[in-house]
Amino acid sequence: SDPPQASFRFTDWSMPAQDGHHFTSSTYSTISSYSDCQFHGGGLSFGVADFTVTNSLLERAYTYVSEDNSALTPTIRNCLFYGGQLYIDRFSDNIWTFRDNVFDQTSITQPDGDMDAANNAYITNCDRLMPTNVTDVLVTNFNWQTSWLGNYYLPSDSPLIDKGSTNANLVGLYHYTTQTNQVKETNSIVDIGFHYVAVDEYGNPIDTNGDGLPDYLSDSNGNGAVDSGEIGWNIVGDLGLKVLITR
Repeated sequence: SDPPQASFRFTDWSMPAQDGHHFTSSTYSTISSYSDCQFHGGGLSFGVADFTVTNSLLERAYTYVSEDNSALTPTIRNCLFYGGQLYIDRFSDNIWTFRDNVFDQTSITQPDGDMDAANNAYITNCDRLMPTNVTDVLVTNFNWQTSWLGNYYLPSDSPLIDKGSTNANLVGLYHYTTQTNQVKETNSIVDIGFHYVAVDEYGNPIDTNGDGLPDYLSDSNGNGAVDSGEIGWNIVGDLGLKVLITR
């Protein structure tokens, strides 16, 4: 009787503008989550089941969110909306969270309902989420930089650095970076916007303990701590949770 669930991570979606990556209706009510994904063109439509989009790139995509048949509590954080369109319409009293996102000249339509929209970044004189917040960052240009994994790194002097609403380790971004110098976020105040996995001088994800498993995979929840069941990403020779029979 429970609705199906679909979770996507490190998934790259590319589609013509008139087609859709994700669609929900009264017939198809799949609860979904997207993390570390990239959407190029196309559209996403959410109107029935809850969803989360975290640390993802929406490049010239159309995103539609409206409570067509049921109340929603979506969470969208640390995303980059590059161009494209965003339509959001909230009818219920539920909290809709849009935090620590970048909107680079995105057309935003918000006919009804305020958002929990703090610590977002916008181009000056372009559309913004309502209500606006004193923690928002306004710039004339984001000055995107290119490095190993993409075209949307921040310059080292960006006003978006350390201006998020929480700490990076609390949202799973300890081993990620926003800058071309590949310095990890660790437990600092999270940078606003989309993050890439931090890599070494050869473009490989950083592997601190040299066991062949990148830090971001060893520390599966991205909080920087070695939790039960995880391999110590910063402990050379750590075998993880194993039983060894020596005799």
